[in-house]
Amino acid sequence: MGRLSGYAGLHDYNRAIRDIAASQDWQSGQLARQMGRVVEVAARSIGVGRVGVWRLRADGRALDCICQYDSRYGLTEPGPSLDANRCPAYFAALANNRALAANDAVHDPRTAELAEAYLLPMRIASLLDAPIWLAGEMVGVVCHEHIGEQRIWRDEDVAFAGSMGDFAAMAISQARYQRVEAARERLERIIEATPDMVAIMAPDG
Repeated sequence: MGRLSGYAGLHDYNRAIRDIAASQDWQSGQLARQMGRVVEVAARSIGVGRVGVWRLRADGRALDCICQYDSRYGLTEPGPSLDANRCPAYFAALANNRALAANDAVHDPRTAELAEAYLLPMRIASLLDAPIWLAGEMVGVVCHEHIGEQRIWRDEDVAFAGSMGDFAAMAISQARYQRVEAARERLERIIEATPDMVAIMAPDG
Protein backbone atom coordinates (compact mmCIF):
# COMPACT_ATOMS: atom_id res chain seq x y z
CA MET A 1 0.00 0.00 0.00
CA GLY A 2 1.24 3.47 -0.83
CA ARG A 3 1.92 6.16 1.69
CA LEU A 4 -0.39 9.12 2.18
CA SER A 5 0.92 12.27 0.56
CA GLY A 6 1.31 15.19 2.90
CA TYR A 7 3.63 17.67 1.31
CA ALA A 8 1.26 20.60 1.27
CA GLY A 9 -2.08 21.71 2.65
CA LEU A 10 -4.74 23.96 1.18
CA HIS A 11 -2.98 27.08 2.48
CA ASP A 12 0.26 26.05 0.77
CA TYR A 13 -1.52 25.27 -2.48
CA ASN A 14 -3.38 28.58 -2.45
CA ARG A 15 -0.08 30.40 -1.89
CA ALA A 16 1.47 28.49 -4.80
CA ILE A 17 -1.41 29.50 -7.08
CA ARG A 18 -0.94 33.15 -6.08
CA ASP A 19 2.79 32.80 -6.72
CA ILE A 20 2.17 31.68 -10.30
CA ALA A 21 -0.34 34.44 -11.01
CA ALA A 22 1.92 37.18 -9.58
CA SER A 23 5.18 35.95 -11.12
CA GLN A 24 7.02 37.86 -13.84
CA ASP A 25 7.03 34.69 -15.93
CA TRP A 26 3.24 34.57 -15.91
CA GLN A 27 2.86 38.29 -16.46
CA SER A 28 5.24 38.14 -19.44
CA GLY A 29 2.51 36.66 -21.63
CA GLN A 30 5.09 34.32 -23.20
CA LEU A 31 3.81 30.76 -23.40
CA ALA A 32 7.16 29.05 -22.75
CA ARG A 33 7.84 31.14 -19.64
CA GLN A 34 4.29 30.70 -18.36
CA MET A 35 4.38 26.92 -18.77
CA GLY A 36 7.82 26.77 -17.18
CA ARG A 37 6.53 28.58 -14.14
CA VAL A 38 3.50 26.30 -13.85
CA VAL A 39 5.47 23.05 -13.96
CA GLU A 40 8.15 24.28 -11.55
CA VAL A 41 5.71 25.54 -8.92
CA ALA A 42 3.56 22.42 -9.32
CA ALA A 43 6.49 20.04 -8.83
CA ARG A 44 7.78 21.85 -5.76
CA SER A 45 4.37 22.32 -4.17
CA ILE A 46 2.95 18.85 -4.66
CA GLY A 47 6.33 17.20 -4.09
CA VAL A 48 6.73 15.01 -7.18
CA GLY A 49 9.75 14.09 -9.25
CA ARG A 50 8.51 15.61 -12.48
CA VAL A 51 5.72 17.71 -13.92
CA GLY A 52 5.20 18.13 -17.64
CA VAL A 53 2.77 19.83 -19.98
CA TRP A 54 1.67 17.72 -22.93
CA ARG A 55 -0.21 19.16 -25.92
CA LEU A 56 -2.77 17.15 -27.84
CA ARG A 57 -2.20 17.23 -31.58
CA ALA A 58 -4.94 18.73 -33.71
CA ASP A 59 -5.89 15.30 -35.04
CA GLY A 60 -6.13 13.92 -31.48
CA ARG A 61 -3.78 11.05 -32.26
CA ALA A 62 -0.94 11.88 -29.89
CA LEU A 63 0.23 13.92 -26.92
CA ASP A 64 3.55 15.75 -27.24
CA CYS A 65 5.51 16.88 -24.19
CA ILE A 66 6.24 20.58 -24.70
CA CYS A 67 7.54 21.57 -21.25
CA GLN A 68 8.95 19.53 -18.40
CA TYR A 69 10.38 20.23 -14.95
CA ASP A 70 12.51 17.63 -13.16
CA SER A 71 13.05 18.20 -9.43
CA ARG A 72 16.66 17.05 -9.81
CA TYR A 73 17.65 19.11 -12.85
CA GLY A 74 15.13 21.93 -13.17
CA LEU A 75 13.57 22.66 -16.56
CA THR A 76 14.59 20.01 -19.05
CA GLU A 77 14.17 19.39 -22.77
CA PRO A 78 10.66 18.42 -23.86
CA GLY A 79 10.04 14.71 -23.57
CA PRO A 80 8.58 12.06 -25.87
CA SER A 81 5.22 11.70 -27.57
CA LEU A 82 2.38 9.41 -26.57
CA ASP A 83 0.41 7.61 -29.27
CA ALA A 84 -3.35 7.47 -28.67
CA ASN A 85 -3.65 4.14 -30.49
CA ARG A 86 -1.35 2.46 -27.98
CA CYS A 87 -3.14 3.70 -24.87
CA PRO A 88 -6.86 4.25 -25.64
CA ALA A 89 -7.95 3.71 -22.03
CA TYR A 90 -5.66 6.50 -20.83
CA PHE A 91 -6.87 8.95 -23.48
CA ALA A 92 -10.49 8.05 -22.71
CA ALA A 93 -9.92 8.61 -18.98
CA LEU A 94 -8.41 12.04 -19.63
CA ALA A 95 -11.38 13.03 -21.76
CA ASN A 96 -13.83 12.15 -18.98
CA ASN A 97 -12.16 13.48 -15.83
CA ARG A 98 -11.29 16.81 -14.24
CA ALA A 99 -8.17 15.03 -12.95
CA LEU A 100 -6.91 11.47 -13.21
CA ALA A 101 -5.45 10.29 -9.88
CA ALA A 102 -3.72 6.91 -10.11
CA ASN A 103 -2.10 5.80 -6.85
CA ASP A 104 -0.82 2.58 -8.42
CA ALA A 105 -0.22 3.80 -11.96
CA VAL A 106 1.37 0.55 -13.15
CA HIS A 107 -1.74 -1.50 -12.38
CA ASP A 108 -4.53 1.08 -12.59
CA PRO A 109 -6.61 0.09 -15.66
CA ARG A 110 -6.65 3.70 -16.83
CA THR A 111 -2.85 4.01 -16.90
CA ALA A 112 -1.53 0.44 -17.08
CA GLU A 113 -1.05 0.81 -20.85
CA LEU A 114 1.77 3.26 -20.07
CA ALA A 115 3.65 0.87 -17.79
CA GLU A 116 6.03 -0.98 -20.11
CA ALA A 117 7.05 1.90 -22.35
CA TYR A 118 7.00 4.79 -19.89
CA LEU A 119 6.15 4.22 -16.23
CA LEU A 120 8.53 1.35 -15.40
CA PRO A 121 11.59 2.71 -17.25
CA MET A 122 11.10 6.10 -15.54
CA ARG A 123 10.33 4.48 -12.14
CA ILE A 124 6.99 6.32 -11.97
CA ALA A 125 4.76 4.76 -9.32
CA SER A 126 1.87 7.24 -9.15
CA LEU A 127 0.32 9.68 -11.58
CA LEU A 128 -1.86 12.72 -11.05
CA ASP A 129 -2.83 14.08 -14.47
CA ALA A 130 -5.02 17.11 -15.10
CA PRO A 131 -6.51 17.52 -18.59
CA ILE A 132 -6.24 20.98 -20.11
CA TRP A 133 -9.69 22.12 -21.25
CA LEU A 134 -10.24 25.02 -23.62
CA ALA A 135 -13.68 25.99 -24.96
CA GLY A 136 -15.04 22.56 -24.02
CA GLU A 137 -12.24 20.74 -25.81
CA MET A 138 -9.33 18.82 -24.28
CA VAL A 139 -6.13 20.29 -25.73
CA GLY A 140 -3.53 18.70 -23.47
CA VAL A 141 -2.67 17.51 -19.98
CA VAL A 142 -0.49 18.53 -17.04
CA CYS A 143 1.20 15.36 -15.75
CA HIS A 144 2.41 15.08 -12.16
CA GLU A 145 4.72 12.05 -11.93
CA HIS A 146 5.67 10.61 -8.55
CA ILE A 147 8.82 8.51 -8.65
CA GLY A 148 9.61 5.71 -6.19
CA GLU A 149 7.08 4.53 -3.63
CA GLN A 150 3.38 4.64 -4.47
CA ARG A 151 1.53 7.68 -3.31
CA ILE A 152 -2.07 8.14 -2.20
CA TRP A 153 -3.45 11.35 -3.62
CA ARG A 154 -5.65 13.48 -1.38
CA ASP A 155 -8.60 15.60 -2.48
CA GLU A 156 -6.53 18.76 -2.09
CA ASP A 157 -3.79 17.30 -4.31
CA VAL A 158 -6.37 16.54 -7.00
CA ALA A 159 -7.88 20.03 -6.73
CA PHE A 160 -4.44 21.63 -7.00
CA ALA A 161 -3.61 19.55 -10.07
CA GLY A 162 -6.86 20.74 -11.66
CA SER A 163 -5.80 24.33 -11.01
CA MET A 164 -2.52 23.67 -12.84
CA GLY A 165 -4.58 22.47 -15.79
CA ASP A 166 -6.55 25.72 -15.63
CA PHE A 167 -3.36 27.79 -15.65
CA ALA A 168 -2.10 25.88 -18.69
CA ALA A 169 -5.44 26.48 -20.43
CA MET A 170 -5.23 30.22 -19.75
CA ALA A 171 -1.69 30.36 -21.14
CA ILE A 172 -2.68 28.49 -24.31
CA SER A 173 -5.76 30.68 -24.76
CA GLN A 174 -3.67 33.82 -24.40
CA ALA A 175 -1.12 32.51 -26.92
CA ARG A 176 -3.90 31.76 -29.40
CA TYR A 177 -5.31 35.26 -28.99
CA GLN A 178 -1.89 36.79 -29.53
CA ARG A 179 -1.41 34.78 -32.74
CA VAL A 180 -4.80 35.88 -34.04
CA GLU A 181 -4.09 39.52 -33.19
CA ALA A 182 -0.66 39.34 -34.84
CA ALA A 183 -2.20 37.88 -37.99
CA ARG A 184 -4.91 40.55 -38.02
CA GLU A 185 -2.33 43.32 -37.65
CA ARG A 186 -0.22 41.89 -40.49
CA LEU A 187 -3.29 41.75 -42.72
CA GLU A 188 -4.16 45.36 -41.86
CA ARG A 189 -0.63 46.49 -42.77
CA ILE A 190 -0.81 44.63 -46.09
CA ILE A 191 -4.16 46.21 -46.92
CA GLU A 192 -2.97 49.68 -45.95
CA ALA A 193 0.14 49.31 -48.11
CA THR A 194 -1.80 48.03 -51.12
CA PRO A 195 -3.07 50.75 -53.51
CA ASP A 196 -5.62 48.43 -55.10
CA MET A 197 -8.83 47.20 -53.51
CA VAL A 198 -8.48 44.04 -51.44
CA ALA A 199 -11.48 41.80 -50.81
CA ILE A 200 -11.80 38.61 -48.81
CA MET A 201 -14.41 36.13 -49.98
CA ALA A 202 -15.77 32.92 -48.53
CA PRO A 203 -15.55 29.72 -50.65
CA ASP A 204 -19.25 30.06 -51.50
CA GLY A 205 -18.72 33.53 -52.89
